Amino acid sequence: MSKILLYQNLTDPQISQLNKEQAILILPLSLMEAHGPHLPLGTDFIIAGQFAQLLAQKIVSRFKQQTPVLLPAVPLGVGGIERPGTLNHDASLIRNTIIQFGQRLGDHGFEKGIVVSGHAGQRHLKAMRSAARKLKGQFDFLPLTSYLFLDTGLKKMAAMIRQTGNDLPPYDGHAGLWETSVMMYLQPEQINGEHRHLPVSNDAEANGYRGNPAGANQAIGEKLVNFLLEVALMIIEKHFKIEG
Repeated sequence: MSKILLYQNLTDPQISQLNKEQAILILPLSLMEAHGPHLPLGTDFIIAGQFAQLLAQKIVSRFKQQTPVLLPAVPLGVGGIERPGTLNHDASLIRNTIIQFGQRLGDHGFEKGIVVSGHAGQRHLKAMRSAARKLKGQFDFLPLTSYLFLDTGLKKMAAMIRQTGNDLPPYDGHAGLWETSVMMYLQPEQINGEHRHLPVSNDAEANGYRGNPAGANQAIGEKLVNFLLEVALMIIEKHFKIEG
């Protein structure tokens, strides 16, 4: 049975001996961005890193012949809201970063990997997809975001949240009910409690968040993370044509 490997802990002989056909590289990549008065600037970055670790565990359990190799998380991203603390980057930087990671990994004999993003700005996702297309034939980098293709993923998450007796407001995707719930599940020590008193917001630029963070709870976060993991596994299985 395979195990999770940390890229930074491997030696060059271990890289040489690793079965590249069975390896799946996982690269978490997200920016630092304002998330209201209740979530840290690193929310997207934290979610990407935590989700990558959980995904690696699922890959080990589901695909016995695959070896997930976790790369260190990269704090870069496009399109954050313009508020204090946000660190934006050009789309070309994100695209070129992913391309160069893929090229170097391909040079070492690796064949496939996943870019995991906790941020889902349109320009950010476009840069990820553009990089993946550019790499075709050198390294197969599958871009995944925690929103799982936005509208479809959010509709499914809204339906799941309604089953818990809560409603997901439209455009809740930035530090609202679902993202606050996910952080409460993944890193509860990062939640300062201010979300309980926040009104519903429709303007992330003005308020730092969009949606209803007051409705968040850890149980919803757990359901959402498990849902996202299962969908991610289906996408990975289909994309890479992996057998269990």
